[in-house]
Amino acid sequence: MKWITHILGATLITALLLKAFPISMGFILSVIAGSILPDLIEFMLNIQHRSIVFHNYLGAFILLLLGTGVSWILGLGLGYLHHLVLDSVTKKGVFFLNRRVYGSLNTNEAIDNLAVFGVHVIIVVPLVLL
Repeated sequence: MKWITHILGATLITALLLKAFPISMGFILSVIAGSILPDLIEFMLNIQHRSIVFHNYLGAFILLLLGTGVSWILGLGLGYLHHLVLDSVTKKGVFFLNRRVYGSLNTNEAIDNLAVFGVHVIIVVPLVLL
């Protein structure tokens, strides 16, 4: 998925979390930052995109475990996990340990990114408005 799809999707997820929990602006920003973290790390380290190291569910689970007592780390973990879930539905996919998980959507197709964002809107907006 494109970075904008990750950010918009994570923003909707944080709106839902905000309705359910008393979360801080720092937590919200960390979720949004976490939603692009795998791509950002690979770019900064000049590593091939969708590497087994950073596009792996193991990384998200580690962040979630580390974040049990630190809200901004938990936010990064949630955003990171959200990123991986979205990338899991693309043809290139991501890794679950050493196994690739993938779907049929094309990362570079605007219609596929719009569809993923649309699913977020259809699911999240009614829950936020309840």
